[in-house]
Amino acid sequence: MGPDSAAADAPKTDARFVLVTGARNRAYLPQSQRATFAYLDKHQPARHSLVVLPTYSHTDVFIGARAHSQVFPRLVAELSR
Repeated sequence: MGPDSAAADAPKTDARFVLVTGARNRAYLPQSQRATFAYLDKHQPARHSLVVLPTYSHTDVFIGARAHSQVFPRLVAELSR
């Protein structure tokens, strides 16, 4: 990583991030969420969260038939931390 890389330095925010993706997501591969989480966790251990939902893909995380009962409670729990 060169000095001009955005990932060369620690995040310049105090925000807590909750990264959410479906394991079957092909629009934004789950590996990108894992890499982002690793970067955040390296600089602020145990502050951020990563939620990978095994049977979900991209938009069904929010508008899927069971999102209201399988996803939203997890999101609320994470955001309430």
